[in-house]
Amino acid sequence: MLSIGAYAFGAFVSGIILSMLIQLLRPMKNRLESNSPLVCLFCLLFTFTAPFAYVEILTKMKGNEIKDAVALGYQDMPIEGGLHYFRILSWSGDRAKVLVVGEEKESWGGLDRPMATLILSRERQGWKTDNFNMLHSERLDKDSIMFPPYR
Repeated sequence: MLSIGAYAFGAFVSGIILSMLIQLLRPMKNRLESNSPLVCLFCLLFTFTAPFAYVEILTKMKGNEIKDAVALGYQDMPIEGGLHYFRILSWSGDRAKVLVVGEEKESWGGLDRPMATLILSRERQGWKTDNFNMLHSERLDKDSIMFPPYR
């Protein structure tokens, strides 16, 4: 919950700063004719959605290529449930940073969604997991902030 609040606050501040910069860099004759609230709304929507759009597009484009490596890397992690979904956070040709979200049954009957990041690297045989970092897990007492905040 804290990560969603921090993300929303950061996106709001970034959107306001971006809209102020756009208004300041416009020519004076156009500045008086512009619709400032509409520009501000567009900037706010852009800063809220751009990180999610980047991650979703990257996953759609490159996800099938690393799907098997993600599944193998997920098996090596201390998560007891199955893989719910994964998203590619960054991609640089021969390295990828992937967010994996699992599903674990809680001892009281609820459902936990543990999260971790995998660092994958391309080798001759294909993709392999270099390391992983647990971000969130109720059972393992891990709680970190993730950008953008997936759950």
